[in-house]
Amino acid sequence: MASRLTFYLLLQFISFGITGQDIQFSQYNAIGAYYNPAASGFFGGNFQVGSIYRNQWVGLQDQPFVQLAISGEIKFLNGDGLINKDFIGAGVYFATDRSQLFDWNKNEMVLHLAYHKLLDKRSESYLSGGLSFGLVQRSVNYDNLYFEDQFDGLDAYSRPTGELLPANIHAVPVLKIGLRYQTSFSRSWGLELGLSADKLLAADHSFFNGYDNPDYTGTREAPAFRNFVAIANLRYAYTRVDALFPRIYFFAQGPHRLLQTGVHYRKLLPQKNATAIYAGLSGRWSNRESSLEPVDLGMLLGFEINQVTVGLQYDIGIRDASKYNSPTHSFELSLRIAGDYDRRRQTTTAF
Repeated sequence: MASRLTFYLLLQFISFGITGQDIQFSQYNAIGAYYNPAASGFFGGNFQVGSIYRNQWVGLQDQPFVQLAISGEIKFLNGDGLINKDFIGAGVYFATDRSQLFDWNKNEMVLHLAYHKLLDKRSESYLSGGLSFGLVQRSVNYDNLYFEDQFDGLDAYSRPTGELLPANIHAVPVLKIGLRYQTSFSRSWGLELGLSADKLLAADHSFFNGYDNPDYTGTREAPAFRNFVAIANLRYAYTRVDALFPRIYFFAQGPHRLLQTGVHYRKLLPQKNATAIYAGLSGRWSNRESSLEPVDLGMLLGFEINQVTVGLQYDIGIRDASKYNSPTHSFELSLRIAGDYDRRRQTTTAF
């Protein structure tokens, strides 16, 4: 599908609109270290690998946005057990965001590290601090972009476009910090709070940064807005096998705001292996001028068998339905596998 765009609009899309574009997975808890490095290593087991895939805005265009993240984490334990010990978590993740229409790609490779300090043994309270660092690469394929010819001043658009195109690949460093707190008020109630900040290096994402063509007179800078993520998860186990998990996620980057709220239900099944099923509802709101308006309604189904957890999320675009008389659809699949899980020993895990 060829798009006939002016170069001005292309620059607006790449250099300005994308400063607010970070991957927003609905199952944000499935890749916690992506949003908060302080969550690194906080899981049941000694190591964990996972991935999450999102196909976004199906129905809005022929080639929807695609996001993928792959992660790996490991714990460094201080003695036997986790309940009464501090420990360190470390890991790496790779994330990619692609718009197939323009062959626009964003690739992110990041290392993350966290220290988890035990505050209270009885309530299993931990205060965690984390740091992540890496590179973000952006690229666009000019072969998939078409520009109008210039007007000859008389009666035809016959002159060549004369567009000045910079290098189509650009990489910048990324630095993120985070804090996290988790505690259990009782066997039934628990709480997790997290706060992180990204884009601390104020990276310049403009493709024209360092472009030396003397004929170019436009802007050369497009600094990214710093972003902040706040997460609050609550656990309420009202029976030995049934639990509810109310969740709140808030993202802020420059003028952009995104709020996601929801509740998940988890039920343990009466089997010898650790088997559980999940179901949940969630809603997303984003800012429009000074207020938040509903964007998506999401539904989650998942299951857990021993160390393997699988989640399937479906988001329907209710805002798009009101604007275009047709809703968009987004599908998200997550997979987590933990290893060296000792079922005879109690372990501290994230929500």
